[in-house]
Formats: sequence, structure tokens, C-alpha cells
Amino acid sequence: MWCLRAVQKADESAYLLGLEVLQPRIGPAGVRQLTIWLCKAAMHVYLLKSARAEDVANVIWERATRSHPISLNWGLGFAERFSTADSDEIWRKFAQLDQWLRTANGTDYVPGYQSGPIPYFMESIDDSFCLSELFST
Repeated sequence: MWCLRAVQKADESAYLLGLEVLQPRIGPAGVRQLTIWLCKAAMHVYLLKSARAEDVANVIWERATRSHPISLNWGLGFAERFSTADSDEIWRKFAQLDQWLRTANGTDYVPGYQSGPIPYFMESIDDSFCLSELFST
């Protein structure tokens, strides 16, 4: 929650400190990975606070409502810690990252993964997204 609040407050130093608490000696690759997972956490909170279940694909809604702590998805209880206005603001800041992670053609598929095609890059992410963009929106 600390990291999401830091994004909301546009406090990059607090964000990086929060990541260090989650993963000591995190390094640049870890910062990118946890930022991607926190982007998904922000999306789930936003969906749970602002969306109607019938407007969201079943698989996404089910993922948002269930807890899966290893991927920083904490489910319904976590979403309750945020107001609707807070979740809107936090998601607005992460939405640019979410868009950057999406494939141009709408799906990516890598054999051997547990799911079928998804709208996100699975293995190849370029470095064009700058972390400071989260704090400048």
C-alpha cells in the first residue's frame, strides 16, 4: 500500500524506499518487475472500486477478486483500503505504464506459459518507459 500511496502523492523517493522494503537490494530489474506488479495491483483496486462486474471480462474480474500474494494481488480486502477517488487517481498514473506493456496487435503468446494469448508483452519489454513518468502525470 505504501508504494501505491507514494505514486498517488507523486513521491518517487518514498516509492523507491517502499520497493526496497518489499525487496531489499532490489536493483533496476527488480524495480521494473515490482512496478509492473504494482501496476496490476492498481488496476485490480481500480476495477474493484469503480467497475461493474458485468463490464469486465470474467477472467480479469476473478483475478481481481482473489488473493494471489506472490504477484502482489491482494484481492478484495486490499481494495477496501482505498477510496474510489484514491483508486481513480492511482490508476490514472499507472494507466500509461499499462498501455506501454500492451502489445501493438492486441495479443502475445509464448508456448509453455500457463495461459493462452494475452494482451501484454510476456518476455520482451523494452526500456522506453521511465519510472519518473509515474510521478510526472
